[in-house]
Amino acid sequence: MMNITLNVAKLTEIVDIATRFVSRHATLPILENLYLHANIDTLTIKATDMEKHVDISMAATVSNDGSITINAKTLNNIIKTIDDEKIQILVNQNDSMVTIKSSTDTFNIKGIPSTEYVALPEVANDNKVHIDATALITGIEKVEYTVSEKNFSPVLTGIYMRTIKEGNQTYLVFAWSDSFRLAEYKIPVDEVKQDLKVIIPKVNINDIKRVCEYCRELDSDTISIQYSENLIAFSSKINQNYEITTTSLLIQGNFPDYNNENIMPTSFNTTIVADKDSLEKAIRKIMILTKDINNYLMISTKDNAIQINSGDTDKGAADTSVPTVITGDAVEVGVNGKYLTDMVKVTGSNDIIISIVDSQKPLVLKDPDDNNYTYIVRPLLK
Repeated sequence: MMNITLNVAKLTEIVDIATRFVSRHATLPILENLYLHANIDTLTIKATDMEKHVDISMAATVSNDGSITINAKTLNNIIKTIDDEKIQILVNQNDSMVTIKSSTDTFNIKGIPSTEYVALPEVANDNKVHIDATALITGIEKVEYTVSEKNFSPVLTGIYMRTIKEGNQTYLVFAWSDSFRLAEYKIPVDEVKQDLKVIIPKVNINDIKRVCEYCRELDSDTISIQYSENLIAFSSKINQNYEITTTSLLIQGNFPDYNNENIMPTSFNTTIVADKDSLEKAIRKIMILTKDINNYLMISTKDNAIQINSGDTDKGAADTSVPTVITGDAVEVGVNGKYLTDMVKVTGSNDIIISIVDSQKPLVLKDPDDNNYTYIVRPLLK
């Protein structure tokens, strides 16, 4: 009989994370379960929905080895009700009955034999990048808002990650796009043996980010990224008995090449430096009248301010102005206001730099305090 004793607080944290990876609408009951395996002084917990999976090892007092699968939601709900510091989990391998015991509680839960659990793929160890956990989380946060889970092109429903070399420095580049806007964030990393070019589904990236955040909470500063043609894995060794790995399938296809003047211009005729909070407030005023027409608004430069107006709409018309620092030619361009306010949320500086070629070319927005971040917005024609 499998017999283990565990710290309740630590188990609660891990089961809560693992539960994010089980299938929400499984046709197979086994995919709603967590896989538990006890061996020597370690409990390993696995979960998958067949698109992504997680593998967590934690310290445990193991009296007898063994393995079982148990419904993730049920286990999660039970351990959250237990007030003791430790609990005992026993498994009868003959009838797959799982007994969860505290000083005052006993739960007998029917499990499914571990032999029925799906085999989880492993990513080869050949290709690997090491990255600071905080930098990885920042890279995801800087670009994730630009993509939708639904798009006419599958490659635009995921985060594009690649390595590039500029001079003597290698960068890990994050890029996301919905074809109307694009965000790119670059992080310096050590040189890699094999170039990385992968697209990770948006439906998986939030759970991956949560695992990375948990590792950071436990003072694990480095995340190792391993990748192959079909899979990518993020892993962190927290201590000798504590390790987490999360793996995702990849979207197959080629992300559009956006490094050209038509998509990401580098030469501009006009540059605007605006206080981000004042800009956001002004845009939100105008969007009260333009929500039904793609949040359309017109930006034009005049003296040391930009004018923002709605034009004539079914609801009426509005305009406002924001003091700015403007260099270059006068310009007038239509944009989706929400695309601009979305960028404000992830900008650390007090200002935003808007660089414009003309009314036909994409606008390039930058954070003056973070040169590694670039945000592109296509203009709108009314």
